[in-house]
Amino acid sequence: GYVVGPEGFVSESYLRGPVYAALFSASFYLLGSSIDSALLVSKIVFLCSVIVGYLLATKLYGWRTGLLLTILIVTASYLVGLIAHLEIDPVMAFFMLLGLYLAVLSLKEVRIGLGLLSGFTMALGFLTKEIALLWLPLPVYLFLSVPQFRHKHNLLSLTGYALGFGATTGAWWLYFYLETGEIFLASRVSLANFVVRALPWLLMISVLMLALIYLAYRLHDRLKRSERGRRVIAVAT
Repeated sequence: GYVVGPEGFVSESYLRGPVYAALFSASFYLLGSSIDSALLVSKIVFLCSVIVGYLLATKLYGWRTGLLLTILIVTASYLVGLIAHLEIDPVMAFFMLLGLYLAVLSLKEVRIGLGLLSGFTMALGFLTKEIALLWLPLPVYLFLSVPQFRHKHNLLSLTGYALGFGATTGAWWLYFYLETGEIFLASRVSLANFVVRALPWLLMISVLMLALIYLAYRLHDRLKRSERGRRVIAVAT
């Protein structure tokens, strides 16, 4: 895309996926082109994030935890202040939070349809801002680290998740290539830049997550060996 620079000329903008612009287009189409219409996107995203955060915390830890999380969100001045600004990060975070909630549902209920929907929602987050790609392995971490999710039937849920994400992003990459003759992101992310900047972070995060999964597994195994530990696991699950 292109933007009008400070001197009035047209310059190439920082290329993103289509989701953020599509939300503004929908708001402008329904309510007219104005700053209030644009800010409505931020307000709706904030409200939906609060609702999804409550549902996710309730699903994992009970309604009291969900209520506490809701109170923390609506009383956080920084988060509430985002309503008055046009920021891309809250939009991305909403899609990732919704995708994670759907992933938890698909793992709990072993439903491939919810896995597909979770992958689709995660893809919307990625097509909002590319850093969301770091969230992509979260359902796999849940599958490996949470005992109640770790059974072979949930491989179907993870398969649906992968298909939902791959089909959505693949469709956009194909459309982008047919329209522009270029590969989305590849034209502005060189291999050298990826190796120097992104790869060390990805490796560090991957090692950290694997270490956390291993520690959680060992803790669960140790708790299972004692009577008190078995009672703690029974209450938690």
